[in-house]
Amino acid sequence: MSDITPKQVILVTGGTRGIGRGIVERIANHQRAVVINYRDSKEIAEDLVDDIRKKGGHALGIRADVADPAAVEEMAKQVLGEWGRIDAVVHNASPPVTHSRFEDTAWTEFERHWSVQVGGAFNLVKSFLPGLKTSRGQVVFVLSSSVLQHPPAQMSAYVTVKYGLMGLAKCLGVEFAKVGVRINMVSPYTTQTELQAGVSPRVFEMWADSHPMRRLTTVEDTAAAIDFLLSPDSSYVNLANIPITGGIVS
Repeated sequence: MSDITPKQVILVTGGTRGIGRGIVERIANHQRAVVINYRDSKEIAEDLVDDIRKKGGHALGIRADVADPAAVEEMAKQVLGEWGRIDAVVHNASPPVTHSRFEDTAWTEFERHWSVQVGGAFNLVKSFLPGLKTSRGQVVFVLSSSVLQHPPAQMSAYVTVKYGLMGLAKCLGVEFAKVGVRINMVSPYTTQTELQAGVSPRVFEMWADSHPMRRLTTVEDTAAAIDFLLSPDSSYVNLANIPITGGIVS
C-alpha cells in the first residue's frame, strides 16, 4: 500500500461487480482510499483490493449486508478505525433485476429491492452522517434512467424502488445542504451487467440498435460521471441527477 495519506476516503456499495466495480476501478488512486463493500463476493473483493494496493493505492474490502443496520454500523466503525474519516458514500448495491408481469410479481420482490436500495441508503446515511458532516462530504445514489422517462415494462419492483430512492435523495439533499453534506444522483440507461443476467443478448442488441448512438451505457460511462462528482470540480453540485443515457433521455 502507498505510504501517502489519502485525501479522500470513499465507500462504494456493491463494489465487486458491474457498475460498482467500474466505479472502484475508475476512482482508485494514491490520493483516494476506496472501501469496497460486498455481501457475497469475498474472493473478488480481495483480488480487487490487492490489485489496487499493488498499483500504489489504498483499498479495503468489507463484507456487510447494507440492509442490516448493525452490519452497516460496524462497517462505519471499521472505516473510521482505518482512516479516521469518510468523504463520500456511493450507494450502488442492488439485488438482481427480474422481469415479470405485475400480476406474477409477489410483494416479496418489492421488499427485496426496497430493503437493499432504500433501506440500505437509510442505514448508510444514518451510520456515516457524523463523519460526512465533519468532512463536508457527499452521498451519490446510483438510480436508473427509468426515473427519467416512461419505465420499461415488467420491472415494477425495481422501478418503484428507484423512484423511492430518488425521493429520499431529494429530501436528504435539501436537509443536509446547510451542514455541508451534498446528495447527488446518476441515472444510467440500460447497462449490460450481472444484474441483467436474465435478459437475452438479442434484446440488448435490439436496444442498442434503437439508440441514437447505437450503443448502450457502459459501466465506464457511469463511473466517469461519479468520478466527476467526487472531484473538487463538483463542489457546488447538489441535488443533481445526471442522466448517463447518450441522449435517449434528457
